[in-house]
Amino acid sequence: TTTNDVIAEARSLENEFKAGRLSAGELKEMLDDLKHTKAILAAADDLALRGEIHQLIDGIIAAAGAI
Repeated sequence: TTTNDVIAEARSLENEFKAGRLSAGELKEMLDDLKHTKAILAAADDLALRGEIHQLIDGIIAAAGAI
């Protein structure tokens, strides 16, 4: 898993939400799980990059109104 894979998965979940296939709560839960996986930590050894990924995911959650 690379950081690009994580970003692609986050965007895919966002698209599923926008298409009505996920509720805001489901989206938040899935993105929170994604944010905390070992894959992200392994793929993003750089603290700044990990922060950017978390910011992207948090932004999607906020846009979905799921906070």
